Amino acid sequence: MMLFTEARRSSAPSPQYGLAQIQESEHDYLIQIEAPGFSAKDIAIKATPHALSIQGELKAKALAGYRTLASSRSTHNRIDRKYRFRSRMDSNRISANFNNGLLQIRVPKVQAEIVDIAIQSGTIEIDNAIIEGNDDDDVV
Repeated sequence: MMLFTEARRSSAPSPQYGLAQIQESEHDYLIQIEAPGFSAKDIAIKATPHALSIQGELKAKALAGYRTLASSRSTHNRIDRKYRFRSRMDSNRISANFNNGLLQIRVPKVQAEIVDIAIQSGTIEIDNAIIEGNDDDDVV
């Protein structure tokens, strides 16, 4: 009975594709997705300024001289990931590399530009109206 139980465990659905790791630096995000058996043309990446979508499907391929009669492929042979980012990303500079079943996507953040503001001399008029609220609030 033990051998049958072990055999049933090993016949579980194929492994989950698209296992991902996301890392963040000061300047960019690095997304790594495991995709063994996929090729670069099996995967599509789409980006907006705040979101990234990665989709792929591993299709059964017949060997030369054979035709596919049946396939045990399941929905686990799909990659379907969507990411939303807190900071705006530079979608024109996103790069992707696929090597040995590992998809690496670099997503640069839009760098805030520091601008010097000139102060003009003159008189500033202040309205003496009472401002309600907490004085510690700096949100504008």
